[in-house]
Amino acid sequence: MRKNRRHNNLSPLEQALKLLTVRPRSKWELKQLLLDRKYTKDEIEQVISSLINWGYLDDIKFIESWCYYRKHVSPKSRCFVLRELKAKGVSSSDLESCFNDFYSEEEELDCLKHLMEKKLTKKHLISSKINEKDMQKIFSALLRKGFNYNLILDIFSQLGTKHLDNFQEK
Repeated sequence: MRKNRRHNNLSPLEQALKLLTVRPRSKWELKQLLLDRKYTKDEIEQVISSLINWGYLDDIKFIESWCYYRKHVSPKSRCFVLRELKAKGVSSSDLESCFNDFYSEEEELDCLKHLMEKKLTKKHLISSKINEKDMQKIFSALLRKGFNYNLILDIFSQLGTKHLDNFQEK
């Protein structure tokens, strides 16, 4: 591979490796970032092919690491994670083949329970009554993370919290 330097005087391979050291990326995402840095399509294809052969670029591993991150580090719902992965250019066939293995519905429930307990404990509300304002804040935060409204209600019920009547669907 010739040393054709563009962005910050880096070859396409050096730039790709630099981007991959920040965090794992999908093939499509890496390709877009290299295109944005004005590398040619031929250079990019050659770099991506090399990275795949060396095991540095793999969409299945990317899905696995992204799901782990969204379950344990910055929790989000399955629906939210699926949308993110599609936006990062992961193919539908890859998502269909392995997404449920990496982020099951049971794991989503566990994630939601953990988040809810964390928020209730933070506000010292797990064993006492929750006022409407605190309840609304917790609901809104969980909805922004992509969790289903009815699922949130179910978990609140399981945790034995009070004042759910204000949030029941009419």
